[in-house]
Parts: sequence; C-alpha cells; structure tokens
Amino acid sequence: MQKQGAPAGAILPQWLSGYAFLFPSARDLDRARQLASGAAPVTLAYNPTDATARLVAERIAVNAREAGLVVRPAAEGPPAAARILRSRVATPDLGQGLSLVATGASVGSPESAYAAERALLQDHRIVPLFHLPEIYGLGPRVRGWAPSRWGSWKLDSVWLAP
Repeated sequence: MQKQGAPAGAILPQWLSGYAFLFPSARDLDRARQLASGAAPVTLAYNPTDATARLVAERIAVNAREAGLVVRPAAEGPPAAARILRSRVATPDLGQGLSLVATGASVGSPESAYAAERALLQDHRIVPLFHLPEIYGLGPRVRGWAPSRWGSWKLDSVWLAP
C-alpha cells in the first residue's frame, strides 16, 4: 500500500477502538510455517474490477509461499476458500463500525466491543490485513469542498473557480 497502510491485527483501527494494539499484527513466519504444514492449496478470490484487490491477493500469495502455503489468486467466480473484502469505516461509533463486519455484533461498551472482535477473530474466518487512511488531493480551483469527518461527500456545493 505504498507505505501508507498500517498492518492490522484487529478489525477496527486503533483510532476508533482504542484497543487494537492488543491484537498482534507482527509477522511470525515460524508459526505460519507450522500452520501451513501439510495444508492444501488455497484459492483466494478478489473482485475482478478492483486492481488494488488483485495486487493485494498477489502479495498474499508471495508471502504465503514463504510459509510453505500455496495460495492461488483468482477473480471471483468459482467457489474459493477465501476472498478479499474491503471495508470502509464510515462512522465514529464503535458498535456501528464493528457491525459493518459482523451483523448482529452486540456492542455496549469498549469491553464488549473487544470481546466481540476477539470472538470474530478467534476462528480465523476474518483475517485483517491492514488499515489504510483516506487521502484527498484537490486542485487550487476546487471550491466548496467539505467532506464530513467520516468520509461522506457533499458534492452539492462543490464548484470550480475560473
């Protein structure tokens, strides 16, 4: 991600949850080799219209090969063992952020959010890869640009200066 993203061990980023640092995100090649020993090849699906997802899938395949696991990136279509899913945090609310990933996740406090997120990650059905900030670049002629803090765009007041 061009050194813009941060490796993730948690579903929600640290700035939202306050507890993401409790989920390990460090690379452990020895443990990966141990888990991959004797594993069958894995097909990793990605959205064929998403060039970034394809690149991420290819990078995962390279890293998995280091651990002795064969990962075959493939455009979505035939059934795959895993798939890449991009999720955007569009709310400052901890519960809503977690419910974007897990329908029905009951979150009333940071402690319950941590417990819910830990439960989601425990069976490895969800594997967070990285958190990537959104960055906007505007030309000097753009006026009225005021996205909300949580990313929604209000384009009704945007105009170009002559």
